[in-house]
Amino acid sequence: MIKIDDDYLGYRQIYAIEFYLLKNKIVIDQNFNIGHFTDNRKGKSNRDLLDEIKLYMSERNTFLNFENCLSCYKENLIEIGKIKSLKNERILLIVMNYLMIFYNEKLKENENNHQIMTMSSYSPFDLDEMIGSDSLLKYVICFIDYICMMVSKSNFEFLFLDFLNKSMSYVDKYKDVFSFINKTDDSLDWLIKRMVKEDVEVSRDIALLIRNEKWKVINSCFDYWAITSNPKHVDYFLSRTRKAWSQKKFRDGVKGKEVLNTYISKESKLKLKKIAKLHNKNINEIIEAMIDQIDLPEEPLKKLILTAKKAN
Repeated sequence: MIKIDDDYLGYRQIYAIEFYLLKNKIVIDQNFNIGHFTDNRKGKSNRDLLDEIKLYMSERNTFLNFENCLSCYKENLIEIGKIKSLKNERILLIVMNYLMIFYNEKLKENENNHQIMTMSSYSPFDLDEMIGSDSLLKYVICFIDYICMMVSKSNFEFLFLDFLNKSMSYVDKYKDVFSFINKTDDSLDWLIKRMVKEDVEVSRDIALLIRNEKWKVINSCFDYWAITSNPKHVDYFLSRTRKAWSQKKFRDGVKGKEVLNTYISKESKLKLKKIAKLHNKNINEIIEAMIDQIDLPEEPLKKLILTAKKAN
């Protein structure tokens, strides 16, 4: 499994070259892991590490020359300027789903991929420390670089940048799709069931990566589905979900209650409304509160029994 340094972007070139060596089967040492040079950097500059890679290659008499490795960095990676929107956390969460799905599809298509590409069912990286928004950016950029180097940049870059543009347009249009739902576990579980019913897949992969963040998982999976679906279908789903949520809130609110059919004077009703407004309550809540304050007289038989008990 590939471990990603906190300062990955500072050593992006070195990682890219390691991916390149791995793809071309230059990295053949049994104890060699991706991150071999960066793990041993101990404050070394990129130039120092490049010299180590050059020496590593010369000692193995590879058919690749060092200049190929240097050129691969610029030729095979997507420029940071083209993916600057990844600094938006919501975009970042959407892209994580895209990368995992794209990567797994490529695994299924290409049985002859390098062994490291099949080490995990959903990600080639060590995710133990990749939990939380502070870690996501380096993870996503490294994943993008890995796909560019190990799979193919040309086709992937076109597809990915197109998806990124659609994601930005979508996020701009749909600011907060589930703002009408509170974030309690029961509410989120209800929402997940509706999503699954509508074939909105709640990805196991994304859930593993941002564990204990159910709200982020739901939004990420829904956003990905929405971007790849017909806009009319998305609006229809949201409209139906809002109505279903309102109905659920109403049902939950009247659970255990009975309808009261009666008449009261206009003056009393007006007074009830004023009292309810003053206390920020509904009229039914005011009536129940008033009833709770009234002690009913004891029934004669019940009073007689109590008197007999006291006499004994």
